[in-house]
Amino acid sequence: NRIDPSERGTATAQPLTIVKKGAGVWKFTARTDHYETGTYAIDEGTLRFGSLAPVGTSCSLGLGTMTYDPDYAYKGTTPDASKKVGYHIRLGGGSTAGTLEYVGTADIANDSRIIAGNGNGTLKNSSDHSFTQHGIVTSGASSHSLTLDGVTEAGDITNTVGTLSVAVNAGDGTTRLTRNLSFNGSLSVANGHLKISNPTNYT
Repeated sequence: NRIDPSERGTATAQPLTIVKKGAGVWKFTARTDHYETGTYAIDEGTLRFGSLAPVGTSCSLGLGTMTYDPDYAYKGTTPDASKKVGYHIRLGGGSTAGTLEYVGTADIANDSRIIAGNGNGTLKNSSDHSFTQHGIVTSGASSHSLTLDGVTEAGDITNTVGTLSVAVNAGDGTTRLTRNLSFNGSLSVANGHLKISNPTNYT
């Protein structure tokens, strides 16, 4: 199922996936009654969010408990288990670019919701608080690029499909890369400082 943001309902046992198309901006506020269970796909444009919680806890990006391929047109009562994916949020639509932008009012550190790059994606922090993301993979397209714009820390970055290049834009600050760093594309710094801190794997 795919639902419009205005139709985000109550908790359900079936996957509810949100797909962002077009160059505009959506903003999902930091409420605790977002119960969609499926995957988020920002194929184009920007999705701004105000809160992030572990899988199973409601936040701006729902519950994240039933991660199915966002391109899977689910119909019926029992979803096809073969359509499950190993990520919760997808950035980019293969040949298009998508941005996930944090605009909340608290520090956040995400370890349980995996982000997948699918072509060109940007993870952006526009808040006055820290934003840490552990768990970044690739999906779909053979060539991927990920921009970390204002992100405080990122780790466990792996190109599971194709190649992945990472660009850092830390502004006047510092972005830390840590944990497993296993991607075979380029690593560049546009602004600010990059610190590679205690990686368990760096290839």
